[in-house]
Amino acid sequence: MDLTKANKNLFVVFVVFIIFTGFTLVELYLLENMALGKQAYQSSTLYGGVAGRAVDGILSQDSTDNSCFRTEFETNAYWEVDLGEMVFIDHVTIYPRENFGDFYSEIRIRDIELYIGPSRNEYAQYGFYEGALPKGLIHTFNLTNTVLGQWVGLTRSETVVEHFELCEVEVYAYPSACHYRLDKGRAGVNALNIAPSPSLSVVQCAVKCCKMYGCYGATLHEDTHMCEYLTSDTGVEADNSLMLIPLG
Repeated sequence: MDLTKANKNLFVVFVVFIIFTGFTLVELYLLENMALGKQAYQSSTLYGGVAGRAVDGILSQDSTDNSCFRTEFETNAYWEVDLGEMVFIDHVTIYPRENFGDFYSEIRIRDIELYIGPSRNEYAQYGFYEGALPKGLIHTFNLTNTVLGQWVGLTRSETVVEHFELCEVEVYAYPSACHYRLDKGRAGVNALNIAPSPSLSVVQCAVKCCKMYGCYGATLHEDTHMCEYLTSDTGVEADNSLMLIPLG
């Protein structure tokens, strides 16, 4: 697929954001590299540099480690990955090859366009790196707002006619099941049939729920430091305070 014609070692990193939106309400989510090990595609393949090398979790930028993808010498060369589900994408980080001359970096890794879409045929452009990316320099496309999507694609401006190669592409996002609204210190209306467990923080409490089958929310009792797991995503307590609600 030509992305330019659209709507213009295993390693996992977790990042937790906490945003205070009032005296008690906390909104948090868990970021993870959703591209790791997923099915990837590219416009063509040269010297065995298949698309999957960019999502193998090997962060080496040395092409001799056989962990970089490479396309043929062509215009509109592209690379893309299917994340397998709709997720909220926060940022995308690319790792260019470092063991070649600056000249090749200037002609191959330049004017890079980032696309995101709900499907392979519904891309929209969300990022652009103008000019040449210096060899070996890791670059992150930080999105202004999180973008809901399943497919992520990278290409270059149509004026670039060269091989396209990168050594790793990380797509940091969070699944809708791990996005919470939390009213700290208040019990939920429908507790899961699992005993509360000790938790040192709101983050730890939420992460435990995120990994637990059947858990749609959790409340941290700050006085006892116990995390209660909830099954309801719609309940409101008698005093109309909010409970933990997953987005999606």
